[in-house]
Amino acid sequence: MKITLLIVFAAYLFTSQLIFAADIYKCFDDAGQPAFADSKTKAAYKNCKLLLIGDSPASDSKAQPSNRVRTPTPSDFPRVDKQTQNLRDNKRKQILQDELATEKLALEESRKTYAENQANAGVYRASNVRESGKIAKYEDNLERLKNEVSSHEKNVQLLQKELDSTR
Repeated sequence: MKITLLIVFAAYLFTSQLIFAADIYKCFDDAGQPAFADSKTKAAYKNCKLLLIGDSPASDSKAQPSNRVRTPTPSDFPRVDKQTQNLRDNKRKQILQDELATEKLALEESRKTYAENQANAGVYRASNVRESGKIAKYEDNLERLKNEVSSHEKNVQLLQKELDSTR
């Protein structure tokens, strides 16, 4: 009896998927959490990528049918003239340059602080041989400083990459 019900339920699931097939998208919400949506609800999310077309897996974003007709932009849709867009682009570029300069200063300061603490590590360990708690805190502080340097290096790389894409 249980096996019969299981087979009937499996058959129902299989046929319902064929009948109700829809495009499935993997999206991300404002908090960066992944969510799955259909074509009707994907507008509520960011960075949606097509995963499933109807009942077949989508291998790429190019899997969308090419025979779709693009809807023209409405005539009353707001447009930005070239001069205004150039001003916006220049302002964005200036902001990125300022952020990059600030991040480079923070990186140099972090490197300097890390180097000073690392240079004094041997002396600190020798003077606190009997107090392992202090040495552990010092090691934790060195690790935190190292992570801070790494974080600033990544930020500089990302800002530089963003600036390179604006040129």
